Amino acid sequence: MQLRQRFGLREEPQPRRSLHISLCHLGQWDEIPQSMLFDGLAAAACVQMAPFKLTFRRALSFRQGKPALVLCADEGRKEVLSLCAQLALSLLNRGVDVHVRPKLEPHMTLLYDYRRVPETILPEPITWTVKSFVLINSLVGKGVHEDIEEWPLLG
Repeated sequence: MQLRQRFGLREEPQPRRSLHISLCHLGQWDEIPQSMLFDGLAAAACVQMAPFKLTFRRALSFRQGKPALVLCADEGRKEVLSLCAQLALSLLNRGVDVHVRPKLEPHMTLLYDYRRVPETILPEPITWTVKSFVLINSLVGKGVHEDIEEWPLLG
C-alpha cells in the first residue's frame, strides 16, 4: 500500500474481507437479539435502490487517539447517503433503534495508526459499482465481520 510507505505508517491494513462502508449501527451485544434480527432483516428487504458507481479519490485520517486511515467517497456519495437514509427509515418503521451519525461521511477504513495522514489525493481513483448491501455482525475489538444476509440493489 503506497500510503503506508509514503506516510511511514506501521500498522497492518484491515483484511480485504473486512473492508466495508458502514450505513447504520444497530447496537452492541454478545448475541444479537432475535426480535431485532428478524425486524432488521425485514426492514433491509424493503430498501429499493438501483446499483450505482462509487469512487474514492481521497485518503485521510479520522478521529483522535489512534486515527483511522480512510478512503472518502466522492462520486456516489449522495447515493450512499440515500441508501443509508432509506435503510434507517425502514428500520425505524419496524421499531428498530438505529444509530445514524448526523453528519455521516461515507468512507472505508483501511487501517488504524497513530501517525496521521493529511487529506491526500490518490494517484489513481478507486471505482466500482455497488450492487448490494450486507447486514454484518461486527465482533468489536476482534476485527471480525460475519455476514448475516445480503440484499441486491435492483434498478
